[in-house]
Amino acid sequence: MEMFLVAALVVYLILAKGRIVGDDLTFTVVGAGLMALVTYWTLNTLRDGLEVIAVRRYPD
Repeated sequence: MEMFLVAALVVYLILAKGRIVGDDLTFTVVGAGLMALVTYWTLNTLRDGLEVIAVRRYPD
C-alpha cells in the first residue's frame, strides 16, 4: 500500500511541475491531502516497526 501511495505522490509531483501553488485550488488540495496521507501512513508503519523491535529487544 505504501508503495502505491508513494507512486501516486510521484505522479502528482510530475504533473505539478510548472504549476503555480494555489493556481488550481482543487489540484492543490488533492496534493496536500495526498502528501498528508503518505506522511501519516509512513509514520504509522515506522511506529509499528519500532514497536516490534522494542518488544524483541526488551521482552517483559
